Amino acid sequence: MALWASILAPPAYWPARSACPKAMERSHPAWSYFCWKVRLPGDNTVLVAWKVGIEEGTPRMSQKVLRLLRNEVGRDFVIGDIHFKSIDLYKGLMKLGFDKTIDRVIGVGDLIDRGPGVLNGLKLLGEPWFFTVQGNHEQMLIKAYRANPSARYVAHGAGWWSAIADESKEMVIGKLESLPTVIEIESPRGLVGVVHADVPAGMSWVEFTRDISIPVVEEIALWGARADQKAPSRRCQRGLACVHGAHLDSRACSARERSCT
Repeated sequence: MALWASILAPPAYWPARSACPKAMERSHPAWSYFCWKVRLPGDNTVLVAWKVGIEEGTPRMSQKVLRLLRNEVGRDFVIGDIHFKSIDLYKGLMKLGFDKTIDRVIGVGDLIDRGPGVLNGLKLLGEPWFFTVQGNHEQMLIKAYRANPSARYVAHGAGWWSAIADESKEMVIGKLESLPTVIEIESPRGLVGVVHADVPAGMSWVEFTRDISIPVVEEIALWGARADQKAPSRRCQRGLACVHGAHLDSRACSARERSCT
């Protein structure tokens, strides 16, 4: 057995834990849950769960890379920048007949900012069927908070942040910091990669995941290459069936490159 180490135990300075819903534990017995309450304005609270899963044969991953085992019974949906538009997300999943007991959603980052669904957006982070990589919007908020926790941060659609209770902000930041930079999904066609922005030009997927902790590599993963370094973004990388990302182009791989579609 190996721990899915991309989602680690929370810091000791977080608030006292709350009881997790029994239904949550029953629906996904392979996961262990640790729950906290985040206080929002108007005496509203959202229960945020920290999930840790154990699966037979799962390789140990670094915090920046998470590998999901092949979904043998359900479907996997890779979804672009949600930006707190959680109502639109749920409507779309409903039309697709999404079954939360067997299907999974994998986000390409930028879950936060801009949209109105802050409460449901934060709750997604505790859903056992939801996984996401970190995007540049998460990184901007993390850096701003770590530089000055008391500063008012509203840039790039982050006006919601000032509505989060001060005692809950550290917990939210810790949760965002725990998100992997890369997700790998085992599939019948091979390994599928998920990254927010891009893979450095000329770098294979194996090299990319190996070097993801190098700052310049991680910057391209979250932001994309600078104009003077930019090569055409590809959904096909050596060693992968395909790559999904918010900043990647939408053209399908050729048959020789093993199409994602």
